[in-house]
Amino acid sequence: MEPKVLVVGIDPQYLKELGTIMREEGYDVELAVNGKMAMNTIKRKIFDLILMDVLLPELNSFESCAIIRNQFKTIDTPIVCFKEADGRKSRVSELDCGVQGYVEKPFDTRDLIRCVKTQIRLKESREKLRALNRDLDSYCGVNSSVYQGDVG
Repeated sequence: MEPKVLVVGIDPQYLKELGTIMREEGYDVELAVNGKMAMNTIKRKIFDLILMDVLLPELNSFESCAIIRNQFKTIDTPIVCFKEADGRKSRVSELDCGVQGYVEKPFDTRDLIRCVKTQIRLKESREKLRALNRDLDSYCGVNSSVYQGDVG
C-alpha cells in the first residue's frame, strides 16, 4: 500500500509540482489549498505525512498544527513545513505545536524526498515498536511502556 501524503499550500503551481514529485516517488497524494480544506481532508482520511506551507490563509500553520495534534487521530503523523529561508522565530513556535521538520523554499527535490522518506520511516518504526510493546504486554501481562517510556 502506498504511503498517503497530504500537501497543503496556497500556490496552485507549487502544489501541482509537489504533488507530481510525490506521485513519482510512489506516494498517494492529496492536495489542499488552505488550512480549512486540510482539516476537512484529515477528517475523512489518515495520512502518513503532511507537507504544509507555513503561510496559509484562513488557518495558518500554527493553528493548523495545533488542531491536527489535538482534534484528530494524527498524533503520530509527521508534519513537515515549507518556509522561506529567513525565519527562526516561526520555527520555534511551530516546533512547539508539533512540526517534525522543515524544507526551505525554493526546495531541492533530493532534500525533499530524503526528508519525506525519513519521516515516514520514523513513523513506521514507532508503529512497529508500539505493536511489539502490545505483544509484550499481552505475553507478560504487564504494561511494558511503563518500563520503556512512551514511544510517541
